[in-house]
Amino acid sequence: MSSLAPFFIALISVLLIVAFVHSRYGDWKRHNPLVSLITFVAWYFSFIIITILPLDVASTFYCRCLYDKGFNSCNNATIDACIKPWMYVPPDILHGMWLAVYWSSQLLTWIILPFMASFCYSGEFTIRGKLKAALYTNAIYYGSFLLIFIPLVIYVLARLGFDNAGEKLKVIGITASNTWGLFLLVLLLGYGLVEVPRSIWHSSKRGYKLSVVQFQIAKMTTDKEEAQEELDTVINDIAGAASMIRRYSPLHENMKTIMSKCPEDLRHKLETQRTELEDKSNSNKLPDIPSMKSLVKLHARLIKAEQKVNRATALLQNLYKRGFDLEDIIQNESNSTRQFTSSFDNNYQGRCKTFRLTCEWYWKVKIRPWVLKLIAVLLAITSVAVIWSECTFFTVQPTLSIFAILIDVAQKTYNFFDIELICLLTIGFMCLCAYYTVFRIRLFHYYYIAPHHLTNETSLLFSGTLFCRLTPPLCLNFLGLIHLDSALTGDSDPNLPETQFTAIMGHLKVLSFLANGFYIYYPITVVIFCLATYLKLGTRVLHFLGFQQFFQDDTLSTEYLNEGKQLLRMERRKREQKINRDKQGLNFSSTNSNGNTRNSNAGINSNWQINSPKNDSKTNYHSTKYTSAKYKSSDSGLDRVELLNAVEYDPDADIQGQQRWPSLGTSSTGAYGKGRSVPRDLFDDV
Repeated sequence: MSSLAPFFIALISVLLIVAFVHSRYGDWKRHNPLVSLITFVAWYFSFIIITILPLDVASTFYCRCLYDKGFNSCNNATIDACIKPWMYVPPDILHGMWLAVYWSSQLLTWIILPFMASFCYSGEFTIRGKLKAALYTNAIYYGSFLLIFIPLVIYVLARLGFDNAGEKLKVIGITASNTWGLFLLVLLLGYGLVEVPRSIWHSSKRGYKLSVVQFQIAKMTTDKEEAQEELDTVINDIAGAASMIRRYSPLHENMKTIMSKCPEDLRHKLETQRTELEDKSNSNKLPDIPSMKSLVKLHARLIKAEQKVNRATALLQNLYKRGFDLEDIIQNESNSTRQFTSSFDNNYQGRCKTFRLTCEWYWKVKIRPWVLKLIAVLLAITSVAVIWSECTFFTVQPTLSIFAILIDVAQKTYNFFDIELICLLTIGFMCLCAYYTVFRIRLFHYYYIAPHHLTNETSLLFSGTLFCRLTPPLCLNFLGLIHLDSALTGDSDPNLPETQFTAIMGHLKVLSFLANGFYIYYPITVVIFCLATYLKLGTRVLHFLGFQQFFQDDTLSTEYLNEGKQLLRMERRKREQKINRDKQGLNFSSTNSNGNTRNSNAGINSNWQINSPKNDSKTNYHSTKYTSAKYKSSDSGLDRVELLNAVEYDPDADIQGQQRWPSLGTSSTGAYGKGRSVPRDLFDDV
């Protein structure tokens, strides 16, 4: 059992990593516990191949070493025959692990996860109604597949014969699943092999990254406004439906359920509109009394609209934070003290404050860009090796696959640690590229993986479906890259030990045109997808169709970029003014509490009122007017201090060293403080 300790440690490590990633994207508190559990299991079974497959490969080479020395079983060998791998796992345990991983993944990806997605996507009010809706949706979905699959199965069995039909049906099902998974895998790999190194390289360029963030801020602001308009439309329809449903109606409880899920800040508006519509004899929105079916659709619309608004609001705040961080890093490049100065995070007061700020400056300004570039170069080299191996792995003599050469050199000396390390890094990189694409896919608003607990249940279930479908073809493709598939290498010895994954999957020779053709030569098309990604053909097509994409030399992108700069400036100024008001409020209160009585202090506070703008979550940025702060106070000095602090911030001027933003709580003059009037509208100076 001591030899299995590293194996269990590896499984627990993967479990913790998946739990961290899942908690970052999902929300255990808000989501259905069953949905969270099922998606976690799907993710875990997909990520666990990074651990199981290298151990399976090393154990297979160990068994082949024993086979070459005359032992027919790995369990009956003497200790001195071959040196066991450091993390050797007996074949029977690996066989059981692969059985659990493979068939559980197939059950999840084809039955459980699609059914759960339809269940969560439904707008029905009861569990029974949701189950019926899910069954109906999946019956249509799988019925269309069966119309194609059943004639194909009959044709194949007619050609191969109906003897041992059960085993052949099993192989046909596995083959169909792997064919679809391999097609998807090559497509996702083609994107990830190029985009992963490129995105890390771009992360080292602060100016470019800031431009991208500013473009995304403008785009996300537009998305937020559209989502808010859609939510307002849904609220109006709900108000119209509620005005026609009386308390004695059987739909009254369903209507209450819908109204309880409306945002709290819109419930008063909803109640007002409902009351107004009740007073009218006829309604222009919903002339007929709503039915259960219309309420179900209205319920589903409300859920989707509210998710869009919440997600857009949170993502916009995260983009603002990223923009401020990048501006701080660019500003600190000219910092002669070499201590990192942050705009909104200077609260650290420990003993090692100077040392901490100095280390932060060196890391963010000097070290991190070079580290990112080095990682990007290494990943780019690995991507080239994977692309080359995908195009040449079917050539056995001479061996052209880079990973097959590395494994062959290690196995000749029975260096099992190197075999496990090479397999771990290779399969880990392939999983990174394929799964990275899964996290980047955006299928309108149906599938959207967003961090900070903003991914809805349907998107989580859909991602689990994709992960489970990618697992078997990813393992099959990797074994081909390292020439550990006897169907590829042409080994005719039936007793030669193979991986336990191959023992479960078989060689799929029932459909020879797939086993000897599609599985071997289709991965070559990864070159086409990589080239299309490198040239950004997909991005250009989306841009041509009207989906805004970031291009540095494009007029529309420039307009979005300028708009994002203005929005970032406005948000920075708003936060600085809020911090200044809070500080001045604290100082003002402490001064009065030391020099005056409680009653006089209360009197002054009652006269000092600031007419500040409301929370930006409800702000329409395209119609926001710049207004100066107004105070009702007998002390005119407060007005002067606040107006001096409301300085226009220009990051472009900061980058050129022409202007620096003032420290909080101090007075200075800015672009608008030198006699220039504040623009009346947000985009007046664009």
